[in-house]
Amino acid sequence: MKDGAKQIGVVSGISVNILNVGSQFLAGFASFTGNTSGWTGITNKFEDTLQDAKKKMIDRAKKANSNINKIIGVRFNTSEISGGNKDGMLVVLVYGTAIIE
Repeated sequence: MKDGAKQIGVVSGISVNILNVGSQFLAGFASFTGNTSGWTGITNKFEDTLQDAKKKMIDRAKKANSNINKIIGVRFNTSEISGGNKDGMLVVLVYGTAIIE
């Protein structure tokens, strides 16, 4: 962080996406066989969910203080909430420290 920068605080964004049973099965099978082509659908869903969470984090930061011009130390956590034989959910949390330089 540069001299004169002001730390505003931690900002976060969370996004949830549905994982249907079919895509979970195909990804599991692809992992088991070593064929990564079955991961395409899940990879795209993860990327979309991650981008949505980052956008929400940036929007929250701007809403908290419109002068925020950087978010540093950005990290993310992922989780899957399984529904057993039903659809599961992919949860992505993105967070970082908002600053004004």
